[in-house]
Amino acid sequence: MKHTLADKDITILEHIVFVAEKSAKTVQFCFKKGKQQSYITPKKELLITFDLTSPIKFDYPVADLKTFLAEALTLLDPHNNACDINSLVLPSRQDIEDFQTKKIQEIDFKHDDLKTNQRLKKFKHLNIMGENNRCIYRYQNHERSWWFDDGIKETFPRGRCSRKFRYVINREKLRLLPNDYKLILRKDVMQFQLQHLNYYFIPEVSWLSHSVKDWTDASSMVTDKHLIAQYIKKGFLNDTPSLGCNHANLQDLEIIKDIFKPYKKDYFPHVRNDYLTRMIKSGNVILDKDVVITYNHYKRKQKITEGVIAEKGDCVLHQIVSKNHDGSATDVLQRFFKQVNVRVFLTVRSSNATAKKFYKRNGMKIVGQTSWANSTIAGDVYLKDNS
Repeated sequence: MKHTLADKDITILEHIVFVAEKSAKTVQFCFKKGKQQSYITPKKELLITFDLTSPIKFDYPVADLKTFLAEALTLLDPHNNACDINSLVLPSRQDIEDFQTKKIQEIDFKHDDLKTNQRLKKFKHLNIMGENNRCIYRYQNHERSWWFDDGIKETFPRGRCSRKFRYVINREKLRLLPNDYKLILRKDVMQFQLQHLNYYFIPEVSWLSHSVKDWTDASSMVTDKHLIAQYIKKGFLNDTPSLGCNHANLQDLEIIKDIFKPYKKDYFPHVRNDYLTRMIKSGNVILDKDVVITYNHYKRKQKITEGVIAEKGDCVLHQIVSKNHDGSATDVLQRFFKQVNVRVFLTVRSSNATAKKFYKRNGMKIVGQTSWANSTIAGDVYLKDNS
């Protein structure tokens, strides 16, 4: 019992390697019995599904798809395959279902759009927007203020639409086979469909319906008083004080490093300059009253530890450090809780009694245990339930 791959199958597999190799050092794949096949990146931010030209009658795991294709193995023989399927990271049925969320809008994404995306290398992000019953593709350079229109952009109208939405994706991620696609915007997912071939991307950020108004609620990121006055005049900001926290920019990097420095050896040896730079660029570092908070939002439902599940949209607080011991950390943390307005998880070493008292004093509770370094360092999982 053997199976021969068709040229079309090889083309798709080669393209999976091309798309995935930026986020996966090794592209692991498994031909599953039947016609429908799927691949998911290790970080689960991209899913690709397609049909083989003819169904395969057995499972055939591949430890390294790039090496497999380089060896030109078009004839699959299960008796000559030593790869252990249990050692591979493969998409589960639940993973696939998680990408197939509710449909919001369908739009044509033509080959010309793909060529435009490849041509506009001076822009980092593609914004796919639905407003005033019009669909727009807008290219901009956005690192932290996703909503901000700095005037440096190129815009392409794409007809009418019935919904209000905005999806932002890194332009370089769209490494699609050259063709015309149907772009299906789903809840928190972008699907590019070409007959049986589907690319599912998790966008950098997305808004739907009334949440689109959040684009302009970024007063905590704007500090220049003249700019604030202009934004209020144009209606981009409300003329009310913000309860949120100030976000850092790259000019604050040295200040942030100095605040981390006293804690780096004992608690944060893993916090490197490139990590801080990346987090600042993505808008996930708060610098307020000499207090630094780094955080993220879960893009998918995720198990933190046994019996503790973070839902999509929940927040994980990575680090909080303060230069002074004057109550400023409490003030900033409480404003942070109000700003994110979702459940906030964090993990801390069980031996760090000072930090644990601080978290308890600020309304967080232990909900589980964890560990690091092959279970040699014990940790506790804390939760602030803002729901």
